[in-house]
Amino acid sequence: MLSFTYNNKKTTVYKSAVVLFAVALSIITMPLFEGTDAERVFVTLLLSVVCIAEIYNDVKVVFFYRTQLFFGSLSIFFAWLTRINYLPDTLVFTEYVLFAIFFLVATISTIYKVTTCIKLNNDTIFNAINGYLFLGFFGASMASVLELLAENAFMFSSSISVFHEFEKFIYSSFVTLTTVGYGDITPASSGAKVLTIFLCVAGQLYLTVLVGLIIGKYISNSNFKNNS
Repeated sequence: MLSFTYNNKKTTVYKSAVVLFAVALSIITMPLFEGTDAERVFVTLLLSVVCIAEIYNDVKVVFFYRTQLFFGSLSIFFAWLTRINYLPDTLVFTEYVLFAIFFLVATISTIYKVTTCIKLNNDTIFNAINGYLFLGFFGASMASVLELLAENAFMFSSSISVFHEFEKFIYSSFVTLTTVGYGDITPASSGAKVLTIFLCVAGQLYLTVLVGLIIGKYISNSNFKNNS
């Protein structure tokens, strides 16, 4: 937790709440900059903030902290490096592979923290939400990797530019994760179809299992208080 003192009043903020704010801000604002000159820089800045916030959130869990520190640092480095024009596509490919690994580890980390917590509190709720959102970021990163491997990995409607943009796949990933399926971005290659199936299944399993765990912990806490 983070503690602040203002006018002799101490305020405590959960680190997971900071991560949630950074992730939510990224999801909401990324599409607003689509097609603008500041798009690439702004998206990179948001991804960097999300990575740094999540790394700092996992300080107490040594394995996840070191793993995310390694992949997160490399992701941020390559992300800013690829903002330089005329760099080879292999660097962009490496960037999104690293982001995919980072967000996958972040998802596993948040699931671990939720399942191993003893008491249900706001931190548990925030971490559960973060894990679901990280799963969406993982899907967007993997979709970016597949699109770089094959230009026709995804089919786009006429209203969507075919130019590769990470925020375009953020939208697609969360639409797939929630099984809404508007149909404006559809998988075409075998890899894209596998990713789509994974996100559809993982999204539903995540909600089912995590909600069940949270309800179970809430009931356990309530019974403990009543018995004591």
